[in-house]
Amino acid sequence: MSHCEANLDEDQCADPHHPIRPALYFLIWSIVNLNNWMVSLLTAVDHTAGVAQGLAATLVDTFATNMENIPLVNAGPAMAAGFLGGLAAIFPPAAVAGGFGSSLATIGGGLLSITGNKKPVELEPKFNDFTDITAYIAKASEGMQNSIETYTQWLLTEIPSNDRSNGVYYVNDPKSLPNILLNGDFAEPRTSDILPDGIYVSLFSAAIAILWKQELATVVKITHEVPLSKLVCEDENAFKGNKWCDGEGNAYFLFRWEHLWNDTPWQGGLADEFRNLKGVDKLGDYRLSIETVVTASEYAASLNRGQPFYEWDTTKVIDHMNQDEQNMARFSGFNLPFCQIEDGIPLVAPDKCDNECQTLWAVRRCFGSMSMVDIGYDEIFFQQELAQKLAKIPGVEVIEQNWVEITSDWLREHQVTRAFIAPHNEPNHFAEESTFHVAALNAGVKYVVRISTTAANVRPDCNAYYPRAHWAIEALLSSPEFTNLQWTSLQPNIFTPLYLAGAVEFIKQYRKTGEHGTLKLMASKDAPVGVIDPYEVGVFAASLLSHEDPTVHNKAKYVLNGPEDITGKELVDLIEQHIGTQVEDVSYQDMSLLDMLYEHTYAPTHQSKNVIYSIRHALETAWDGKCTASTTSKAVLELAPPKITPAEALKSLLEE
Repeated sequence: MSHCEANLDEDQCADPHHPIRPALYFLIWSIVNLNNWMVSLLTAVDHTAGVAQGLAATLVDTFATNMENIPLVNAGPAMAAGFLGGLAAIFPPAAVAGGFGSSLATIGGGLLSITGNKKPVELEPKFNDFTDITAYIAKASEGMQNSIETYTQWLLTEIPSNDRSNGVYYVNDPKSLPNILLNGDFAEPRTSDILPDGIYVSLFSAAIAILWKQELATVVKITHEVPLSKLVCEDENAFKGNKWCDGEGNAYFLFRWEHLWNDTPWQGGLADEFRNLKGVDKLGDYRLSIETVVTASEYAASLNRGQPFYEWDTTKVIDHMNQDEQNMARFSGFNLPFCQIEDGIPLVAPDKCDNECQTLWAVRRCFGSMSMVDIGYDEIFFQQELAQKLAKIPGVEVIEQNWVEITSDWLREHQVTRAFIAPHNEPNHFAEESTFHVAALNAGVKYVVRISTTAANVRPDCNAYYPRAHWAIEALLSSPEFTNLQWTSLQPNIFTPLYLAGAVEFIKQYRKTGEHGTLKLMASKDAPVGVIDPYEVGVFAASLLSHEDPTVHNKAKYVLNGPEDITGKELVDLIEQHIGTQVEDVSYQDMSLLDMLYEHTYAPTHQSKNVIYSIRHALETAWDGKCTASTTSKAVLELAPPKITPAEALKSLLEE
């Protein structure tokens, strides 16, 4: 058969004077080279797949510590994401430029069958155990070969549309596949190896990402604008083995996200907990690297508003590949939770906190760190900085001690007579705070000021778990057995850093990308709430502790609110002032933060999901209008009236 009988456009082909005829010869020659290249590609896949199956046998033992029968949710889409990204990596750049990535339909039935749950690869195997991933690896290598073979056959035999009435011609349509060949990429035969490492990436990246999801693997980036990035990049030993720095000086960390610590980040051994991600030192055995993991996760997060792709279905993955012709080539199965820190971070004193400690101080901002149980960490820096200044005053000694480990002997040894305690709100709160108060009572401590929670919630029938613990602590202190220990309980409204966290994130993201997204606010649209800056709670506590005789405040429960109320709608108005445009989509009474809080903080320690998710009820009293500034106690207004408004707090948070 002559080339003029190839179902192209016979009239044009038969015309010896037509300018396109020479291109047909070039096209046919390129097709021959492409066919040979595809054959070599199949050979490369076959070779690496054999090695890969051997490595897959130890995959689970290498990257997972939890060998229990845990279902892997959305495993199929995750595998598809890695599979598609891996195939993109082993196809030439010309394929992307010619439309291979910009229109996924051009890949043909073979590859589309993977994403459509059809043969040759069943996308959704029933994962009943981690070990099934090993079987999927073997199945994926077979599917890759079938896909490449199907794609090659389609490319060489399919007749593209020739809609001449709309000006579409087979050989000069800029989106048609022949242009992949006409651009010269296959003008000469390809004889070099066909990126075998790309095949390893496609086979292993998604599987490891799924295993590491169970290990709470996370990626943190500290941009080069933050001075800390230079410190950790120049310090070879800082998180060695878990760190990669790019040419611009951005520092990337691959961590096992330890649940939020109760101690300060300079606590001994804490860095090792974050460094201890199983298998991170074995990535090289699988032709992978930390660079591959962190950059792919960053890219995936950029396409999915910060959420990992294993939460997606395959259709959305394909949509993103189609939006940008470069997406497919940059995509891989590594899609770990990603957090970027680009704000100014106040560093802790170097004599107290090395570069690894400084890093942990910075990453407290990631993955739900601004949660109800961690809202006090911004105050730790203030207190630590203040402690350094106090230590310079003659007669003042600063001693650090984890409050949950304080004993009666320690209190007596250091002659403690008054104390201020800001307890955490974790499920073991009552056990640890009551232990402290018993120690204080037995040591002869005279006066304790403690922080409780929103006054309207401190009751025995509150649906949220932690206000009941505060109620129980107050009941304990009110009992006859504690008569010799004077105390005051402060019941502050919700803190501004937590209440405004969604607003701060939205404004920063808009300033960075110009995209709106959904504004997620804990606030209801219309209920006024007197949110308070935690700094002002500390000021009032200091005022109480400085009284020569605190008896007048013994057993008092003081309600603290900010100086003025704010509704959700008024908060949106503030945000619009900062971004200079209207907010398009608002989700009021949004408690989605709980999902991340549970997954990254409590699930690893097997805390009751039912208990933790009761936090969603904590804001109901605020939504019902029971937490307004008008409820502030008279003593608060007389001794240290709060002054920081929501607008001032928002401005301050944006400057951090």
